[in-house]
Amino acid sequence: MPECKHHTICHLDADENTGDGFCILHSEKANKDQDDFLRDFDAHRSTNEEPDFSYFVFPGHASFYNEAFGKAKFLGARFLQGVTFAAATFASANFSRAKFKAGAVFHDATFNGSANFSRSEFAEEVDFSHAKFTGYTKFVNAHFQGANFWFTKFVSDREITAEVDFAGAEFAGDAYFTDTRFDKAGFTQAKFASAEFINARFKEANFDHAAFSGATTFAGVEVWEKFRCVEVGFTGEMNFTKGRFADANFSGAKFAQKVDFEGRRFLGKSDFRRTQFKTGANFTGAYFEEKVNFSYAEFRERTVFAPKKLAIEGFATETLPVFCDAEVDFRDVIIEPLDALVLRDADLSRCRCQGTDLRKAEITGALWRKIGSRFGVFDEVASIPMDATRDWYDIERLYRELKQNYEDRRDYERAGDFHYGEKEMRRINPKTHWAWRFVLGVYLVVSGYGERCLRPLAWASLFLALFTIGYLWCGLCPKDGDQILTICDWSDWRAWNYSLRVMTLLKPYDWVPQGCGECINTFASLVGPLLIGLFALTLRQRLKR
Repeated sequence: MPECKHHTICHLDADENTGDGFCILHSEKANKDQDDFLRDFDAHRSTNEEPDFSYFVFPGHASFYNEAFGKAKFLGARFLQGVTFAAATFASANFSRAKFKAGAVFHDATFNGSANFSRSEFAEEVDFSHAKFTGYTKFVNAHFQGANFWFTKFVSDREITAEVDFAGAEFAGDAYFTDTRFDKAGFTQAKFASAEFINARFKEANFDHAAFSGATTFAGVEVWEKFRCVEVGFTGEMNFTKGRFADANFSGAKFAQKVDFEGRRFLGKSDFRRTQFKTGANFTGAYFEEKVNFSYAEFRERTVFAPKKLAIEGFATETLPVFCDAEVDFRDVIIEPLDALVLRDADLSRCRCQGTDLRKAEITGALWRKIGSRFGVFDEVASIPMDATRDWYDIERLYRELKQNYEDRRDYERAGDFHYGEKEMRRINPKTHWAWRFVLGVYLVVSGYGERCLRPLAWASLFLALFTIGYLWCGLCPKDGDQILTICDWSDWRAWNYSLRVMTLLKPYDWVPQGCGECINTFASLVGPLLIGLFALTLRQRLKR
């Protein structure tokens, strides 16, 4: 009889009943005799101190429950009807290129050394819940239909380097890493690279309450439907560059080291509520679609939101502004120190910033919401629930802080817009005293809160005409006894000159108003200087450097 094609592994001859040149252990025939397989399998295990199961084809359900393995070799093995390794213990394990055609269970299994599942294929959901990996673990280019890593521990129990590598892995179904620990188990000397998911692909990934203690990378990761990292602790450096997340949820996550999201695409809704960036974050070139929520997030060190600059044929150019396609919730964000936040070339026309102190933030090239003839904040016009009321005071404070920000940066034109918004919020606030609302209303009409320089001129011209007509109606008497000017002399330049001199406090002596003209004279001497002063103030606001 010819030898089995894997004779060096099984030391058996080819089975004449299979007709494929393999022994019954390696034959790929699905209908091979299971009793014969188990007989030869038990013989193989009993005659080898460290049996090699590489390329074995298990025809029925295989059970290794609670068994202890030394160096377990299942390279290229095929499990046609499912397998369980629940509570099993491995000194090391090699399942590289193994194929699991049905369910696979590794619940509560312990891998004390290296574990290699590279290029393995799981046709149905695999259960690694409560399993423990203490050595170098590889799932490189593995294919999962669905995966359960609930409460799984990738930890170093000794002062050795322990890594888990999911680079290029594909999860066609749901992937659950809930409460999974990528940890060094307290050994500070262990150079622990928590996990690598470079270019991994997920349909839906759930890392809720997981813990990462080492440098971890999700660079190039693609998530098609949903990515969750709720209440996750990241104590090492994190790399989320490039790739895309659909409906990413990082609410309550804690990043102890700087995290890099450069070039990352966030599709659908993105949630960073209550996320803590304790040493800052880099969102350069990140793209946000639909909605993104940073409310109550914390930026403790320099955090940058900016478009990625590209070089095209030697010329520098820029992509679309940050947040250009997204509605952003930036309310009640904690920025400490106050200059830690950098917003460059960001589209803030749909960004709500109420309750966030932006006095010292670097905001350059930002596009704000167009409200009438001015630029303002989205909080002023954003829709609110039917039973809610807009907090005008908080919006007023936001305008005041933005005004200070832009004045400190010598951008007086934009600071003028925010000054206008600040006074407008105070005027329309129902809690403002009616007297102040009246004064602010007059201030708005006369000079646009000191920001519209043409309005005082227009009012001065109107009052000049009214005063002149009033003087002529009452009569202007010359001191030298010449003819009195009346309403019929409305085109006489002397009457207009007299009115202008009164309004500018030049004290004309050649004419004396008659009757009620004295009252007009008093009123003109008050209104004229006031309007001229407002014009000078608004002009200075527009032209100062």
